[in-house]
Amino acid sequence: MSNNNQNNDIFGADIYMDDDFKPSILNNGELRLVTGVETILQDIRLRLITLKGTLFYDSTYGSELPLFMKDDEIDNTSIASEVARTLEADPRIEPYSVSTVIEKNMDEMSIIVNFQLVGNDTPHNITLPKINFLQEG
Repeated sequence: MSNNNQNNDIFGADIYMDDDFKPSILNNGELRLVTGVETILQDIRLRLITLKGTLFYDSTYGSELPLFMKDDEIDNTSIASEVARTLEADPRIEPYSVSTVIEKNMDEMSIIVNFQLVGNDTPHNITLPKINFLQEG
């Protein structure tokens, strides 16, 4: 079995979500799939932007990060702690391997998350796109 097939077996596959977190459709009308490590990277992005408790079939899925984005006084330590707590709850993430870099400018923020997968020495990272954290009332 090739290494690529082994990765797909370990990490599975899912529907690919675009930058706006919408399913992507191929020219032939089929849904585009994501496989291998990219599946986990997408899973992590989705878990972080989904408010914990809002997924009707899994009340433990998600994070409190969306709530933090409504608070312009939130500190970087609280954000980093929530990101680490959320990712380390995933059994595919190596415990204590999560680190977060938060970049704020004007009224936008991006979050860069670094981590390692269990059984994999290669560091991985994801970037949550610029997030407007100053909500209009």
